[in-house]
Amino acid sequence: MKKTLHFLLATLVPGALTPRAAAATQCPQWGRFEVAFTNTNAYAAPYRNVSLDATFTRPDGRTVSFRGFYDGGQVWRLRFMPDLPGTWRYEAAFSDGTAAGSGQFTCVKSKLPGPIAVHQANPVWFGRRGGDAVLLRGFHVGDRFLATNWSDASRTAFLDWLQAQGYNFLSCASHYLNRDAKGRGRGWETPKLWPLNAAEHTRLEAMLDDLARRNIVVYPFAGFFGRDSKFPSDPTDQLLYIRYTYARLGAYPNLLLNVAGPEPLLRESPYLQREDVNRLGAAIQAVNIFGKPLSVHNRTGNDEFRDEPWLTYGTLQGPKTANRVTLGRELLASHH
Repeated sequence: MKKTLHFLLATLVPGALTPRAAAATQCPQWGRFEVAFTNTNAYAAPYRNVSLDATFTRPDGRTVSFRGFYDGGQVWRLRFMPDLPGTWRYEAAFSDGTAAGSGQFTCVKSKLPGPIAVHQANPVWFGRRGGDAVLLRGFHVGDRFLATNWSDASRTAFLDWLQAQGYNFLSCASHYLNRDAKGRGRGWETPKLWPLNAAEHTRLEAMLDDLARRNIVVYPFAGFFGRDSKFPSDPTDQLLYIRYTYARLGAYPNLLLNVAGPEPLLRESPYLQREDVNRLGAAIQAVNIFGKPLSVHNRTGNDEFRDEPWLTYGTLQGPKTANRVTLGRELLASHH
């Protein structure tokens, strides 16, 4: 079933909020609700100077805090994935005290699959929230998949072939960040998400929307902080990058999360320290209101992070063997 996207547009005027659409609308369970606000204040650095903070009230009365994102010009957006049928309410305000607005929408039961998750009944499996276990059959696509200089026709033909072969899981190398390095993503014009750039995110999201419609699960091979990518090194910038990226992509039901990779602690060439991975993993988990599975792309061998509280599934490079007994034994040794 094709995902339905609903928008409620609002415009700020001095002293009042004037909605451009009805105050309530419908959104399917596990769909994507989105509301846009116009903020006419002039900010020297809108990605940094102000945030859009929101509280959602669930049909059962519990509340969920989340944040929106700057989307260019004078536009900020909230993007949310409701998990419970009924009436949801939200209140939003900018961190500098500027009013944003409030509203409500009705979440209705749908046939959309729940987001990818660890299966509750048997955590050896992935599953869909509120649904059955899922057997993921994966294909690693390297750095070109999200590139604008790989044609849409070629990408569509590849995805048609992928699904015809029974694959439902795609590992994308230059995701989230561009890896402009020899032997990695050099030559491929993949989205450049740092420094923060709303237009680059929009370009990425058009391709992720197609994958969501096809129910293809996406694994970010290099993660938030990928080897040979230009990720932020300052802790304040790292937190800004994590929060912004999750605010935009957290409501996609088909995305797994990955802190870093491949092999950030590789003995021959580490590019992060263990304490860095733990700090960043905890920071990602702190904003992970939708409970998306989170891992780190480890080197071959036992999972060094398997007992960390922020980790929910394991990713290992290898073992490098075609022997199924050896493969199964070594993978199960690091089972979470």
